Amino acid sequence: LYSLERLQHRICRRDPEHGTVERCWSFAAAALAPELRYATPYGVAEALWLDDGSAWIGLDNGGAANAAGERRPLILQFAAPDGGWSG
Repeated sequence: LYSLERLQHRICRRDPEHGTVERCWSFAAAALAPELRYATPYGVAEALWLDDGSAWIGLDNGGAANAAGERRPLILQFAAPDGGWSG
């Protein structure tokens, strides 16, 4: 079981029976890069897709522009960690 921890800017693998965190990976450095910042008091990460080699995180900005002036929703791609998501 994987969860998108929006406000903490991380992806976590959780025990499916109890929901306890097994391991987390942060995407804060990318999501909080100055040019990607939004003038919102909440997280904008809304979507998560994991495959063998990548994590894809969708940012829904509600039509607001980020610091670079981009108004389209963004998709960030991150390489899977060494050993994969369940390693």
